[in-house]
Amino acid sequence: MTNSERSKSFAKGNFGEKVVKEFFLSKKYEVIPATLDQQINESWDFRVVGKKDLLIEVKTDYAAAKTGNIFLETEVGDGLGFIRKIKPNSKIVFAFVFPQSQQIGFIDAQMLLCIELEKLHFRKFTHKSNNYTAGGYLCPWADFFSACFTRYCFEIEQDGLKTFWKD
Repeated sequence: MTNSERSKSFAKGNFGEKVVKEFFLSKKYEVIPATLDQQINESWDFRVVGKKDLLIEVKTDYAAAKTGNIFLETEVGDGLGFIRKIKPNSKIVFAFVFPQSQQIGFIDAQMLLCIELEKLHFRKFTHKSNNYTAGGYLCPWADFFSACFTRYCFEIEQDGLKTFWKD
């Protein structure tokens, strides 16, 4: 993977992380970034402290609005995708950001583990942006959102600030 491909991939993921951080800051939560060790070994991006204390992992899906499916990654290159890394007792909350439809779906790790992957369509492909191979299951949009415990929309104002509202 070239440096420009890596940069493009990180920029896409960072967009989703930034949206979710701004969401929690707008709700008066404190946002504490995970250490590199926590990101790699515990699979979460940041901790939010406020009304609740949550570990958040952000997934950004640019294709879902067009395809109608959420990609649930089970393998990346020769390693495990995020679905296969979830521990049975995980307390992580996943925030799926969909930039094209300007939505965020929040789903806890245990609900993700309850999705019956074997009933979904498996797809393997090479990412155009960074040339790595990933495999996973395509979860229909409606089924995914029915498993989310909450869903928000966002709008980016001309000054770059974001407005959030419950969907």
